[in-house]
Amino acid sequence: MADELRAEVSGLGLRTVVTLQTQQEIDILGDPIAAVLPEAQWEHIPIGDRWFEKGSVLPDDTASQGAFYVTMVRDHAEEWTRFLRLFAERDRYSILYHCTAGRDRTGVATVLLLETIRVPRTQIVDDYLLSNDVFQEHVQEAAVLQPLFDAIDAAGGIERYLQELGLRAHEVAAIRANLIEAAR
Repeated sequence: MADELRAEVSGLGLRTVVTLQTQQEIDILGDPIAAVLPEAQWEHIPIGDRWFEKGSVLPDDTASQGAFYVTMVRDHAEEWTRFLRLFAERDRYSILYHCTAGRDRTGVATVLLLETIRVPRTQIVDDYLLSNDVFQEHVQEAAVLQPLFDAIDAAGGIERYLQELGLRAHEVAAIRANLIEAAR
């Protein structure tokens, strides 16, 4: 399987691979990336480790999946800042990022990045809802992203939201420039 995956991704020019998995997930599932792409720089940015430390529990304010997404960003601001800063560094491209399932942490990451480059929210939601093709037993509705959009709006827009996380204005501008330039 590693050879098949290597063949599929070898032509992508990946320089950076980011896993948003917790250390516990890596301990259980292993690290498939190092074997498949030894030439890429691997970044482990665990979103959720603190929630799984001995004696910790998930926050109480996660009554819905959408509320959980907002809490995930708020409770792991340092990790999200570290993740987003990778996109401000031009020499990191091409970047592949993933979590275990590919919808929640990866979905939030994609929302933040697409908001940064001013993709219309209807397109962001449509992109996110493609995950329902894979997660047919756990279908999400478009409204699941509304709490995250509301948090961004309450901060005064994506630039201010990202600055509240810890990014500087020039980093947000670099992310935007790099992603838009990469798309051309």
